[in-house]
Amino acid sequence: MAIINVALSDTFDQWRTKTNTLGTNQGDLANLDAGFAGSDLVSCLNELRSGEDLTQLILGDSSGVGNNRIKLGDSADLQIYHSGSNSNIDDLGTGDLRITTNGAGIMLNKGGSENMAKFLTDGAVELYYNNNQMMATTAAGINVIGEVDMNTLKMPDNTAGKVLVGDGTSYEEVAVSGDATLASSGALTIGTGAVTSAKIADNTIVSADFNSTVTLNIKNSSGTVLKTLRSPGS
Repeated sequence: MAIINVALSDTFDQWRTKTNTLGTNQGDLANLDAGFAGSDLVSCLNELRSGEDLTQLILGDSSGVGNNRIKLGDSADLQIYHSGSNSNIDDLGTGDLRITTNGAGIMLNKGGSENMAKFLTDGAVELYYNNNQMMATTAAGINVIGEVDMNTLKMPDNTAGKVLVGDGTSYEEVAVSGDATLASSGALTIGTGAVTSAKIADNTIVSADFNSTVTLNIKNSSGTVLKTLRSPGS
């Protein structure tokens, strides 16, 4: 908008036209929002300058960095806008994008009712699937609700020869000990001499358990079989 000046050489009609233009450009004070304490344009602008609260800020969809964006910071590093398809918060600076709270926590949800994630102050981080909690951090680690699909499960200290043993409520890491050893390849080895007759229950080994059968014939000098000895399963 060009600056309007009234010159001493202006005719009365030119003065009238310029005065009307000034009034039009400033607007009708009767339409001034009742929320402003001031009654003229300058005082209302000063209210905005001093931090008077805005009840509503309407911006259209942003088609680029040059329009319809809220820009914060000396270099406009933080920008908030709607692209027409998505709502965006862009951090264009080199520092962190931080979200802080003095309340009970930070919640992410859909439509105000479907939980997606909760970050509770001095407490758990909860993750949800279709509004159902599936995982939460605890003081001791994490709790997972449902199945865990993973390629690799490692022990806390990755020590070879240890397994996870369930006690009905949780799992504990224990070392394999006694007469057997467990290699990192998964091979279980029973120690030499570890299996004794005292450790085998009666009637638990049948002929089918033997790898092969042997028959021994005892003969006299003429070749006549005097006695036949057979291994189990023969």
